[in-house]
Amino acid sequence: AGSGGGGPSLNSARFHPLASETCFVTSSGDGTFSLWRFSKDRICRSVNAAKHTRQSSGDDDLVGDENQVLCEIGGFLDSILDDVCELPPVVIRDPIAHYKPSGEGTGAPLTAAEFLKSNTVSPAIVSGGWDSQVFLSDSQTGRTVHVYTGHEGPITNICSCAQKDSLFVSCSQDASIRVWDSTQRNNALAILNAHSRPLSSAIFTGLDIVTASDDGCLKLWDLRNITSPLLTIRVNSSINRISLSSTLSPSPVESTKQASLVACPLDNRTVRIYSLATATRVAALPTRSKNRTSGIAFRMHQKMATCAAWLPAGSGLFSASLDGSVIQWELSPFASTLNNNDPSFLPVNHASTNKRAPGINNKLMESL
Repeated sequence: AGSGGGGPSLNSARFHPLASETCFVTSSGDGTFSLWRFSKDRICRSVNAAKHTRQSSGDDDLVGDENQVLCEIGGFLDSILDDVCELPPVVIRDPIAHYKPSGEGTGAPLTAAEFLKSNTVSPAIVSGGWDSQVFLSDSQTGRTVHVYTGHEGPITNICSCAQKDSLFVSCSQDASIRVWDSTQRNNALAILNAHSRPLSSAIFTGLDIVTASDDGCLKLWDLRNITSPLLTIRVNSSINRISLSSTLSPSPVESTKQASLVACPLDNRTVRIYSLATATRVAALPTRSKNRTSGIAFRMHQKMATCAAWLPAGSGLFSASLDGSVIQWELSPFASTLNNNDPSFLPVNHASTNKRAPGINNKLMESL
């Protein structure tokens, strides 16, 4: 999500917890959160038009085999282009609702807004931003139900708990995380000074919490015994908004820790994938690609990678960057032939809000 025409920035986008709902919530730099609805039919038309353009071009020099990538958006499955190209975006300009949280000092930019995990059509929304407060709001009226205070720095991310729908966690530039219960109006259930520098992410996985920080550490915490991390992974760059997947595990497992892979977008423009089972890196996405015809090589992300999001099918993920690009990565069909069965990821779709760098073929790219 991004601003258009120099307007306020959009800082987060989260889909409705019910797969049947084609709705998502965004947070904005103008201190508001908005509800949006997307059209499945419109996405179908956009994808089909892109496929028709590719087929009518008569270009047989396409990278890779005819492997479909499935993209699930709010429970809606649709096949998208399987070769590396620019997929035209579906632009949604008008929200169905636009709200500003109320409370002391409100109006500061919001950095995160999230639906509470619930089986209701209209779950509550939690949001937070630069004023260090967390707001619980009614999604139908926008009314602020409660304001949670305690953080001493701007809120950087918020995540709700799927296992217990009243719980959510916030993280902040004050290097701490706080766990809250939406049914209670008192202090945080848990407060943890998790890192030595500002946090970028705190995400529930079961009743465990994965945190990431500018200190270059990725940590896993047990909410039932939060005194020390279950594991710590150190990288050589600041970590931005991470994403978890539990569908690429090589074998059936019992614990959330063993089942999850974490995609870590880094300040150094790379995206790395770590296993919570072994606390080791299992993949690093290619940092450079080249065009098969011209042989011109270029960086995939030319500025810091800001966030990542796994495909629900588990076959790949998206990464975004400050350079205005979004790249979809697919698990290589040849991954099983690699040493140690490490997964290999190839870029399959590339979209950019900025003008592409000179010499880059917009249609065909191939991983080095």
